[in-house]
Amino acid sequence: MGFRLIDITTGAGTAHTNSTTETSLYKRTFAVAELLAGKVYEFECISRATATNGADTLTMAVRFGTNATTPTSNTAIATSTAVDAVNNDISVVRGKIIVQSATRYVFAVYMCDPDAEGEAVLAFHAIFVAVAETAYTLDITADWSAADVGDSVQAEAAYVAELT
Repeated sequence: MGFRLIDITTGAGTAHTNSTTETSLYKRTFAVAELLAGKVYEFECISRATATNGADTLTMAVRFGTNATTPTSNTAIATSTAVDAVNNDISVVRGKIIVQSATRYVFAVYMCDPDAEGEAVLAFHAIFVAVAETAYTLDITADWSAADVGDSVQAEAAYVAELT
């Protein structure tokens, strides 16, 4: 089995800092008719808490839907546990989108909580009912429990690939 790289981000992304608004760390918008029936797409995003404040918690999520600018308007496919992240804690989010038809996408997502151990691997399975001939956005998001200038998280690397 091979793959065709569709999108890759290899540098640090824009930091999500001092906010309790769920924010996209990595985003990939699929154009109309880009997600093809019978295809499997894989995605991965590695994020790091670059600074943390006290007992503020961090939650990671995978969202999917038609809104390319407001992640919370899209369907939550998977959400991590809210954990007390400390400096340099990481989160790895990895998943697959199995396109069964123009209107049925199956998600399999695995993520570790955003903490030093990364032990708690959470598995999610979701069926997304799509509208044919529509553009969709995949978002990997982060959300802090409190707004503090000392809280910051960013994507360090991410990709989307079509498995061939």
